[in-house]
Amino acid sequence: MRIEVDHRALDGLEARLKAQLQAGIRNGVHAAGVDAVAKVREAITTAEPRPPVDTGALRTGIVSVVAPDGMSVRIGPAPPVAERGAVMDLGRRPGQRRPPVEPLARWALRKGLIGGFTRQGRRRKVKGEEKLAHALGYALARSIQKKGIRARNFIRRALPGIRRDAPAIIRAAIGRALQGPPTGGGSAPGGK
Repeated sequence: MRIEVDHRALDGLEARLKAQLQAGIRNGVHAAGVDAVAKVREAITTAEPRPPVDTGALRTGIVSVVAPDGMSVRIGPAPPVAERGAVMDLGRRPGQRRPPVEPLARWALRKGLIGGFTRQGRRRKVKGEEKLAHALGYALARSIQKKGIRARNFIRRALPGIRRDAPAIIRAAIGRALQGPPTGGGSAPGGK
């Protein structure tokens, strides 16, 4: 029995397999990033002592950014919420500069700390509420300056699940990429 192999059928196979492997890695890194974002958002929702959720901007501002080469991904808050996200995640030490008053005043109004809420769930307006909200925002800012803010560590709490699941997500994407026909086409001589 004699077997002949036509080496021309193998020309370019290495390059095609390498391209498929790289595409699988890129797809897997992207999918792992999406999964990591979901895990961080869940950690924000369940953070202790209280979830840092007011308008939902921090939670929805968690994004994944894949590197241009597609081989790595960065997870974290997008620029509009990055500073607040860092403070809520890592905390704030006592004695630092006082935080801005206006966001705290708006927060107090949204939470009904001035005037409260009606039975229908609408915010009850009171005379001079803007002035009261500003005064409460100032008091909150002073308290934060004095006492700090306890760290929520939501990114750190999400890491074990990300580290556990990311390799399997990337392996699955590589497997899917390699199962398909080699990119670049062509079949071996005598093949059907």
